Amino acid sequence: MTTPTTVNVRLQLRADTAANWTAANPTLLANEVGLETDTKKLKVGNGSSAWNSLAYFPSIVSGGTVLGNLEIGTTGTLTFEGSTADGFETTLAVTNPTADRTITLPNQSGTVVVSGNASIVDADIAANAEIAVSKLADGAARQLLQTDAAGTGVEWTSNVDIPGTLDVTGAATFDGAVTVAGDLTVNGTTTNINTQNLVVEDKNIILGDVATPSDTTADGGGITLKGATDKTINWYDATDAWTSSERFSVPLGSAASPSLTFTGDENTGIYSPGADQVAISTGGSGRLFVDASGNVGVATSSPQALFDINGGFYRSVRYGNGGAIQLDGAGGTISSPAAINSSQLIGVVQARGYDGSSYRVGANITISTDGAVTSTSSPAYVSVATTPSGSTTPQERLRITSAGFVGIGTTSPQAVLHVERDQAAESGIFINNPNAGGYVAVRFGNSDRGTNGDHLVYGGTVLGLRSKTGTGITFEPAGSEKARLDSSGRLLVGTSSARGDHVFQIEGSNYELSSPRFTRFGDNAVSPGVVLAKTRGTTAGSNTIVNAEDRLGRLEFQGTDGTATRTAALIDVFVDGTPGTNDMPGRLVFSTTADGASSPTERMRIGNGGLTSIGGVYTFTTGNAANVNVDSSGYLQRSTSSIKYKTDVETLDDQYADALLACRPVWYRSTCEHDCSEHSYWGFIAEEVASIDPRLVHWKTTEITHDENGAAVSTPCTPEPEGVQYERFVPHLLNLIKRQKEQIEAMEARLSALESA
Repeated sequence: MTTPTTVNVRLQLRADTAANWTAANPTLLANEVGLETDTKKLKVGNGSSAWNSLAYFPSIVSGGTVLGNLEIGTTGTLTFEGSTADGFETTLAVTNPTADRTITLPNQSGTVVVSGNASIVDADIAANAEIAVSKLADGAARQLLQTDAAGTGVEWTSNVDIPGTLDVTGAATFDGAVTVAGDLTVNGTTTNINTQNLVVEDKNIILGDVATPSDTTADGGGITLKGATDKTINWYDATDAWTSSERFSVPLGSAASPSLTFTGDENTGIYSPGADQVAISTGGSGRLFVDASGNVGVATSSPQALFDINGGFYRSVRYGNGGAIQLDGAGGTISSPAAINSSQLIGVVQARGYDGSSYRVGANITISTDGAVTSTSSPAYVSVATTPSGSTTPQERLRITSAGFVGIGTTSPQAVLHVERDQAAESGIFINNPNAGGYVAVRFGNSDRGTNGDHLVYGGTVLGLRSKTGTGITFEPAGSEKARLDSSGRLLVGTSSARGDHVFQIEGSNYELSSPRFTRFGDNAVSPGVVLAKTRGTTAGSNTIVNAEDRLGRLEFQGTDGTATRTAALIDVFVDGTPGTNDMPGRLVFSTTADGASSPTERMRIGNGGLTSIGGVYTFTTGNAANVNVDSSGYLQRSTSSIKYKTDVETLDDQYADALLACRPVWYRSTCEHDCSEHSYWGFIAEEVASIDPRLVHWKTTEITHDENGAAVSTPCTPEPEGVQYERFVPHLLNLIKRQKEQIEAMEARLSALESA
């Protein structure tokens, strides 16, 4: 007999997380089991379906929890045992459903209510549940159900107090009628009565009946009739008046019986004297009439114009600012006004005279637009017309444009006052005093009354202003010309012939007559002055900023060479830097014309910082003196030695003083233009000294040239030594002297000691 062998076998299911199973999606063998380690769910393979296509295997895990759906067969039920097994049981069964059904238990504790259960309370009924009226106990006829006074119960009552909206819809509710035996109080915001007729037995309807009525509580109250638009009659506190959205139609009246009257005065009101007419009466008589054409008549029932006053005067009184007549003009129609045109009549004031059969126009004042009318601009002009003798048509005599120009005899004035007259009579302005010794008169016109031209006169005598064709205007006090404003706009004083195109020229036979004088009166130190100003603007009054190097002004001095005046010297002012707000840097430039030259050359410059450059000082060199602190740009500089101008001060090192001994003293003759070529001098060569110590020489760093206008032009150049700073030798020499003195004193001490020995 074979001895049995025991084999220990451990069965291990394929297991992984749900996410990994889904990602791998393997196909399990037939009856192979796969476990999701995180959900504790099982799937059993069929050998052909992938993992994601398999259903979970029904299972119960520890604790009695069903994982997944618990499905009961078509004939099965769910039974709960009672206190003893197979004693009493509760079985849950469902009627065969015709579609998927879901029963959701509420999220609360309690007892489930079933048919026949009498313990239903308010909490058991859903908020949107409805209870048929037939389920309520009957009350008396025509009673309403409402809460009691305490609000804790309900009751049938004859007095109805409805806090919300009462909507009576006719036959569809309560058999078509509701009878309230007592008082009906509606405390809601809207009461809808959807019936054809509302019959009120009483004869007074009270609106706005609140505990404390006031104009504020009454504001907006009234009646609204619904239509395509609301038809309203409302009272408004702001206007303290009733307002209607629609017109009122009243019966026709007469002058003695107005249709609309005022309480206590039956003779004053509004009526219609005929078709398409309206009138106002006072004292039983018509006073103001508006006919079918829109004409308004005062004291006439047949107005002949838009506004017709019969047999009276118009008076406008406005206390504080004065009376006014306002004329408005617009395009379109009265009911649909449109924007007015840029040249359209606004209003007319017209005066007419009766010739026995008709009224004839004698004069009128017309106001018309003088450009496009917008919300910010309404230009207009005024014209005055009179009717000449032998005519019935007014002719324009005067016009005031929107620009304030006044034209007399012209419709297009070109100045503040423009007078034209194309008739035989003299045109112009004539101011005259016929009395002997009358006041000054002004006369301008085409007729020059001889050869005088246009002029100012005093009692018939020409005072001095004349205008002649081609010569401009002359000023002739005492009968002889003293000044002239010629046709080119030049003002000439003391001469009638211009020299060049300068706008202001003075000539005279002596100093006084050829020199302007400016005198300032005032008990202070301020003098008169001459201001020369420049702007880059192209129109008068503009303030466009100037640029760097713009010339701001020039003083030019000329002399006559026998045929014409020539410039001998100039003083120019330039913008010396970049200008800005409250910043205008300036430079003064002085130029002179050399002997034999025809134009000036810059000689001296004062910059915006006060540095002065004199070109000749640098050019006129000398070899018999130290440099006078003029750099290669021509600027004069002050030499200083104070400690307040020094920093990083150190004692001179002996090696620099010793280096001075390498300098070569020389004898030489000078080639400078202002030195005598026969003389000789002692000194040094700047280039040699610079090679030993560059701090002991002056260096040239700027090349000065002049442009075509003679202005100096500075150009940086390669530095080159030009002058020895002899005064700078003193510190080096003093260092040498002090050290030599110490050596001498030491030698003298040693010599004295030797002699003593």
